[in-house]
Amino acid sequence: MTEVSFMYTHLYVLSIILSIVIALVAAFTSIDLLEKVYTKKQYFTREFWAVVAAVTLGVGVWSMHFISMLGYNSHHHTQNAISPIILSIVFSILFSSLTLLIIMKSTSYLHSIFGSLSFGVGVSILHYAGLMSMHGGEAVDVFNITQVLVGLISGSILAFIGFRIFRMSIEGTNVTLSHKVVSSILLAASYLAIHYIGMYHFHGHVTTTSHTPSNNSLIVYGITISVLFIFILVIITSYLDRRTVIHAKRMSELHANSLFDSNPNLVCTLDKDGRITKSNHVFSLVTGFSEKELQAQRYMHLFECAYFSTIKQAMETSLEGSTAHYTATLRSKTGKDLFLNVTHIPIKYRNRLLGINVIANDITEHEVMKTQLLSSEMTLKNTIQNIEGFVVKFKKIHGQFIHTYYRGELVDRIGLKEEEVLGRRMDEFLPEDLALKKTTFYNEAWSGKTVHYEGEFNGLRYYMSLKPVMENGQTLEVVGSAINITDREMIKAKFLENEILYRSILTTMTEGVIVIDTDGKVITANEQAAELLHIPYAELIAMNLYQLNRDFIYENGAPFPNENFPCFVTLNTKKAQHNIIMGIRYNRQLSWLSVNTEALFYKGRLSGSVITFSDITVSKQEQNQLKEKNAYLANLIENDPSGIIVINKEREIIYANKLFIKMFSLPISQKDLVGKATHDFLLQYGQMIPNLKSYTVTVEQMIIDEEIVLNEEIKLLDGRVLERDYIPIKDNESLDVHFWKFRDVTYQKQMEQSLRQAVTDAEEGIKAKTDFLSNISHELRTPLNSILGFAQLLLLEKEPPLTGAQVSKVKRIKSSGIHLLNLINDILDLTRTETADSSNFHMEEIELLRFVKQAARNMTPLLKEKELRLIMHMNSYNQYYVLADPTRLRQVIMNLLTNAVKYNVDGGQISIDVFEHNEYIFVKIEDTGVGISIEDQTQIFDHFFRSPLVKDEVEGSGIGLALAKQLIEAMGGKITVTSESGKGSCFMISLPKQ
Repeated sequence: MTEVSFMYTHLYVLSIILSIVIALVAAFTSIDLLEKVYTKKQYFTREFWAVVAAVTLGVGVWSMHFISMLGYNSHHHTQNAISPIILSIVFSILFSSLTLLIIMKSTSYLHSIFGSLSFGVGVSILHYAGLMSMHGGEAVDVFNITQVLVGLISGSILAFIGFRIFRMSIEGTNVTLSHKVVSSILLAASYLAIHYIGMYHFHGHVTTTSHTPSNNSLIVYGITISVLFIFILVIITSYLDRRTVIHAKRMSELHANSLFDSNPNLVCTLDKDGRITKSNHVFSLVTGFSEKELQAQRYMHLFECAYFSTIKQAMETSLEGSTAHYTATLRSKTGKDLFLNVTHIPIKYRNRLLGINVIANDITEHEVMKTQLLSSEMTLKNTIQNIEGFVVKFKKIHGQFIHTYYRGELVDRIGLKEEEVLGRRMDEFLPEDLALKKTTFYNEAWSGKTVHYEGEFNGLRYYMSLKPVMENGQTLEVVGSAINITDREMIKAKFLENEILYRSILTTMTEGVIVIDTDGKVITANEQAAELLHIPYAELIAMNLYQLNRDFIYENGAPFPNENFPCFVTLNTKKAQHNIIMGIRYNRQLSWLSVNTEALFYKGRLSGSVITFSDITVSKQEQNQLKEKNAYLANLIENDPSGIIVINKEREIIYANKLFIKMFSLPISQKDLVGKATHDFLLQYGQMIPNLKSYTVTVEQMIIDEEIVLNEEIKLLDGRVLERDYIPIKDNESLDVHFWKFRDVTYQKQMEQSLRQAVTDAEEGIKAKTDFLSNISHELRTPLNSILGFAQLLLLEKEPPLTGAQVSKVKRIKSSGIHLLNLINDILDLTRTETADSSNFHMEEIELLRFVKQAARNMTPLLKEKELRLIMHMNSYNQYYVLADPTRLRQVIMNLLTNAVKYNVDGGQISIDVFEHNEYIFVKIEDTGVGISIEDQTQIFDHFFRSPLVKDEVEGSGIGLALAKQLIEAMGGKITVTSESGKGSCFMISLPKQ
């Protein structure tokens, strides 16, 4: 072997190894990039990764082919030009792009076969074109049809298997490294097979003649090494990109789960069918159901039946993409009723509804407190009404004392009626001198003092006590109670009754009240005070508050010493203490009290202190929850599926969420947007809005008008359609901010157009069905009428007479024919009613009482047959007029009466009643038959429905009630049913009163 021959042999082996390495790297890189086309979520687009994959595969095939050619030395000296090289690279990229386009378009085997064949043909063309170019385009003997077909088929099969393995792993959402490696090896083997099988015949032309390697070979080696470097760089970039995406996805999931699981409210996620797919631990803790138990049932079934329609409506609103709110009662696992304030928030991704987030706030304690308060107020009113005296309340409005309450036993004896006092000043119902005198007492009481005085009116003497109602040092109103002291011997008894009254009032108060002397000894207290302090009432009455042993704390958690108690501060300073917040720990439970104290004086000397305190635990918890909710709401607004911008009174932007910036493609951050003037903002960034000048004028006018504008459509220049809401938010009747909300409804508008087309198609289908049923009914009626006619003739035939068995069979033919004819008529009526409107009815005024009686008389033969008793609860002197089609109304009533007979028991009864209620005339038909189960009542008016309990016993079609319902509703009425199995049914028709 010569030195030159050895060199070329060495070059041949090296080129084969290098071409195989390049083929494998190119195949793996393109497969890895193809994965991104299916799984990429952010950064570059899928189209970008598809183009990169095609370029990578095309350059890899070209590089493999070109570097392999360098290992062969033809008997012609090759000199590769730059232009053919560039054209071959472009061709390689193009057929690789075509292959990936076909493979990506569908998962079918047909697409995979076509894609593999296109790839094999492309590689073959590239190979044989390259061979010819090496001989300067001369027609050398390089083509062997057998080798061409073997290479093409082998490469296509290998490519098909490689692509199918990759697609199967993608569809299974579990693309592993082994899948990609196997797919890459098969794909590389496909174009290596085509190349080297094609080179087998060409090997015979290789000589060992001495040639000096051309400079082009060195250039190609340089290009190939550069391509290899690019492949490696793409793999590294792809790996780093994937790590970034996975990290971002994990962080997003962590944030979402934290918001869901750490929420203090009841939170769950529903699918489109209303089933619970996920719930937080608070939901299980409050309701008592485990997460598995919750997921086994529908969300609606957790609530009372009375709220089903409300929840269903909220679900429909959420499925349309809007937030819904309602209050409902949920029945816990232990049977406890929970009052919940519920919010539905739709979950959307790329304008597609994925489910519904439900957030519920437990307001059970609020509802219970409200009920107790109403009960206490009613008790207090009843007590005051029975006082042997009277109670009066007044407020100071615009400098005048206006009476707001005036009741009691003495009201009639005094001679002043309630309507003469309420809402009036004293000088409007009392003599001027007497009104002036009493104004002095009123002013003193309004200043915060308790005032007592005696008065006389119309010969009746009374003793009046005025006590101010204070809050935060301000008098809200004054309550006065008076007793009759006309007979001085009864004064002591009256005071005793008054004391009982005040004790009754103390008992019914929701606040705790304690009165102590200057030594801290309890003089009196109500039971609510003992309950709030967790002390037995008898023990509290005998206690000295200086000896009170309870764990009190400040709001910051620091201990609250006894000497700082508000009542002792009042005794020491003679000054009132208001709204002092104290926490009390008892049995590891923390509750909060709001304490007020007032000093008591007798003849100018301090005699003690009165302490009032109320339980504010719930409100305290609500304050804490409110802080959490504010943060939560801020997060919700930021993550609202709408673009939101808020403008202040000075026309400056004070807030805009990220979606607003993204929706209008604004090249500015949220922080930089704040403070910009509205007019300047529109002129600078309003390029997407058509007719910007007119739009700016409209926005300015809406701000001036301060009127709510909802669902206003805006079409952008890029073809998108937005819905805009404008809401001026006011604070104490003064405008605070302008709130704008934008929703992308492009998809909804497209769907509306599709729905309108679907409605048109459905109407055409209904018409076709109606025409078909009309034709088929006509075709069936003619032979049926013939059958019925001949059956009747047979029954009337005298010569020869029919036998008894023949008569029975002919009667059965006639009966079955009549039943079939009625069924055809019912089906035709049902179809006509479905497509008809009120214009198809012959409406006229009908006196319903006489109309029903006439229909009932027609039932006499059937009633006698089953020995049924008919009872009509109708007053013949009454007349009820309705507007209806007499034929259709008679059809409905006769249908209901016929059913009452068919499904009744022998010897039973049917009752009919006609009456008026709330502008409607009702017809009630009640029987004592077999009844209808609760389950069947929901379907009783459905087409062709018959209860399984009676369908084998009583003949019927299941059309009558469905037809009756459609006829009554077409005439503007309603039909309902109530029933109990074994006890009969009651059908009720209601029609508007004429």
